[in-house]
Amino acid sequence: MNLSVVILTYNKWPELLPDCLESIIPQLREGDELLVVDNGSEKPVPPSSQYRLVRLPVNRGNVGGQNACLDVAKFKLILFVSDDVRLRGGCLKELVDFYEKRPYIRVQPVIHNPDGTIQNAGMDYRWPGYGISRMKFKSTTTPIIASICYLTGSDRKFDESLPMAYEDVDMSLRSNGLCGICPTAHATHLGNATLSYTKKDRWRFHQARLQVIDKHFRGVDRWTRKLAVHIIDRIVNITRGALGRRT
Repeated sequence: MNLSVVILTYNKWPELLPDCLESIIPQLREGDELLVVDNGSEKPVPPSSQYRLVRLPVNRGNVGGQNACLDVAKFKLILFVSDDVRLRGGCLKELVDFYEKRPYIRVQPVIHNPDGTIQNAGMDYRWPGYGISRMKFKSTTTPIIASICYLTGSDRKFDESLPMAYEDVDMSLRSNGLCGICPTAHATHLGNATLSYTKKDRWRFHQARLQVIDKHFRGVDRWTRKLAVHIIDRIVNITRGALGRRT
């Protein structure tokens, strides 16, 4: 089964994208597609014979950009890779083999920090509404997978009304638990190379958490979760502010 390996990128040439491509190209099988989708970069990605390049006229954000990738990919089976992710040797083959032998809708590799420690081996969705990364491998089944690197054969699109992040939480919840972690596939994520966790970012995360709760829960459970998120996020922001003033 052939697949499209899709990299959504924005203003990361030549800082990040070349190394990402270098980690993928040797792993491609005959007939596979390597697709780079330039998400309205001010520094456009140059064309190359090594990949198919699609340029979006405007930046559609991470969620809209991934949806655009679904529209232009050649194959239904797609491996999404963020431009700050590096696939380790054999990752692509292990993911495809794992996916073909199991009933999961979406699968991801074990994702490492640059120092080799585990950054994400799946995610838990914890009350009242937080996606929490697993820092060690627990199971091949996970409630949530990370959108930075995953394989899927589903054409279901992300919810573009989410302001930022939590698109992976929402999509995984819509997958009814059919998300998997391949323990023999590994990738490295450079971490904060594409995200600065600013006050504005924290506000967007807060809004996204509330929207996901609105979509997936009802009645007293919904309102209890939203109230708890408001309180917890407020405490976290106050604490961050106090620590910032001390330093």
